[in-house]
Amino acid sequence: MSHGYDFGGYVTSTGARRPGFAEAQVLARVLDTWGAQLALAEPVLPVDRPECDFPTSSVSAALAFPEGGRLVAVPHLGASPGTAVVGGVPVAVAPGSCPLMAMDVPLGAWGIDAPLTLASADLVAAADGVLVFSSDVPVTVVLDGTRAEIPVSGRATVAGVAVVVLPSAEAARLRSVDADGTVRLTDAPRPPARSAPDAVREVRLRCDAAPEEPAGRHTLPPTLESLGVYRGRGAYRTTTDLTGVDELLLTGAADIVDLSVGGRTHPPIAGFGAARRIDVGEVTGSVAIEAAVEIWGHANFDDARLPALRMGALRGLGTLWKVRGTTDVSALWTVHGHWAGSPAPTRVLGGWSSTRVAEPVTYGRTVHSPAPSALHLPGVVEPLRVSVDGGAPETVHAENPWVLLPAGTHRIAVTLPHHPSGPALRAELLTLEAVRDWSCAAQNDELLAEFAARSGRTEAVRLPLALKPGEETWLDIDLPPSPEGYLVRLDATQVRVTGWAGGECVGRVWIGDRPAFSGGDPDTLWVPPGWPGLTLLAQGVEGPDAPGIRTLWLEVPT
Repeated sequence: MSHGYDFGGYVTSTGARRPGFAEAQVLARVLDTWGAQLALAEPVLPVDRPECDFPTSSVSAALAFPEGGRLVAVPHLGASPGTAVVGGVPVAVAPGSCPLMAMDVPLGAWGIDAPLTLASADLVAAADGVLVFSSDVPVTVVLDGTRAEIPVSGRATVAGVAVVVLPSAEAARLRSVDADGTVRLTDAPRPPARSAPDAVREVRLRCDAAPEEPAGRHTLPPTLESLGVYRGRGAYRTTTDLTGVDELLLTGAADIVDLSVGGRTHPPIAGFGAARRIDVGEVTGSVAIEAAVEIWGHANFDDARLPALRMGALRGLGTLWKVRGTTDVSALWTVHGHWAGSPAPTRVLGGWSSTRVAEPVTYGRTVHSPAPSALHLPGVVEPLRVSVDGGAPETVHAENPWVLLPAGTHRIAVTLPHHPSGPALRAELLTLEAVRDWSCAAQNDELLAEFAARSGRTEAVRLPLALKPGEETWLDIDLPPSPEGYLVRLDATQVRVTGWAGGECVGRVWIGDRPAFSGGDPDTLWVPPGWPGLTLLAQGVEGPDAPGIRTLWLEVPT
């Protein structure tokens, strides 16, 4: 799951600048300095490829200016300073940099008659008779036949032109340059002073729960989006007879499902639509089922491995099935391909012996079920292809090795690479009956945000706070003023928390058994400066430890 969009970018999700931010500022000054010439430049391949004593790109690239001259990119992919020979001139190149070196560029626009034969660094400013470069190694400049090497933080006059070299950190703060070559910089940003986190041990527990809007009765569970919930939560409730039923099968559920069957809270399900088996052997007869389904986002890229990661995939409970029977169908598959011959030999699924390792082999079998069914393929490692009744094959992945089938008799074809050393592949057919007659309710993002911002009756509570699995509670926290805002970190076990401040949802935290997260620190909430107060919806989660919140820690973002 993706907690945020902090994947090591130039600015953290809390607004703090990383070193790359200065690189972006330098690049912005390069773009501004060259201006329209750069916008009209055309990509070309340099006639003479730079010779480098460091790792660099396999293809040398340049931009040709419409008024003559070009910029040559010289990427340094190594970790130590190196030297490149550009236009026959050896020049220094800093590691991890990609200077755009100017070659044979007319400088008349800046009152300089001589062309710039070579400059080995990024040009970040130019004025009448003045050129300012950004570099963390000495810069070589060739003007009007005069060659000079200017050290970092140095300046020199070359062919009557004032040449200034700024280290990249200062070039990022360049504000202006005077006619005599004096450069003026903005003040360096001051990072927030590091301080020990402050503990919050007293909170206010709300006496009321958030309201929900009735969303009607439905034969099968509808998507949350069809109920008007695009961000937020929905509740699905029904009563069904589980006599003789030992397990349920949930398909197509996303994003997070908190399921209660007969009063027992099950661990959260966050499988992005993958089928999940649920043990209900301890209950029987007429049983109440309740599911709270929460949206944590929608896919902005297409990942075919799981149903809910595909572009346009919707959220909701999916379909809950009673498993009425399970049949092992691992045997009696006919083999096609690999010189199997005719009549087709019969083997267990994946059991054909052949020297043609990695070549596709197809196994075929007829299955029958009087009701809807699910073909389960335990042991899938590499993706394989499954075709039903000669239809278009679909790819089955290890993350979701299931194929749903309508009632009736079907011819199944499974095609996979021949892998004699691979794990045993099995097949089982589950006979299904859909759980029907659902009552639904909605809590969209606006409703939850409005409730979070509302004042109401509360009770002062001192942490730690114990929760039961499936229990929800709303907490209000008073935050002292801070010009940098706060990172709120929870010392807790088996809880899922959503936070609101300033009328906005500021994030979610899941402590304990949870899916893998990416993108930023998944254990903190960020409250921007000036956003008053913090309201938390805390949910106890079934797992190996007892749910509870021990302490809230307030940290200054750095």
